[in-house]
Amino acid sequence: MNLKEEIKRIERFLHTVPQIEALEKLAQQIRQQEDEETIGFELLSLIKDQAEWSEKTFGTNKERGPLGPLKHLEKEAKEAQNNPADILEYADCFILILDASRRTGFSISDLIQAAKEKMIQNKEREWGPRFKDQAIEHIK
Repeated sequence: MNLKEEIKRIERFLHTVPQIEALEKLAQQIRQQEDEETIGFELLSLIKDQAEWSEKTFGTNKERGPLGPLKHLEKEAKEAQNNPADILEYADCFILILDASRRTGFSISDLIQAAKEKMIQNKEREWGPRFKDQAIEHIK
């Protein structure tokens, strides 16, 4: 193969690069969507499992309200503060938030929507000074 033919072959390949890049981007989007769907399914499965177990173990929503899980959350949050590298402490807090909010009558959709609204508020606020390992309060 002479140099001219080699250059033409390379030029033909270079024309396909944008198509290859577009296909790679599409594949990445599909993988991300599948990951998000899997996470959504796993979250819904966890919420259902936690609700069934909690009502069976600790009593129905009519028998118990959200205060017990919220008081327990306080203890678990302190444990997470004492051992911030232990992911199971965060899991305890997460489970208790699910339990307390469900016992209050909030759905997971309600909780997600409220968190989105709260994030909008937080982004609009001014925040105090940052100090290592200290809570940062909003100014207004």
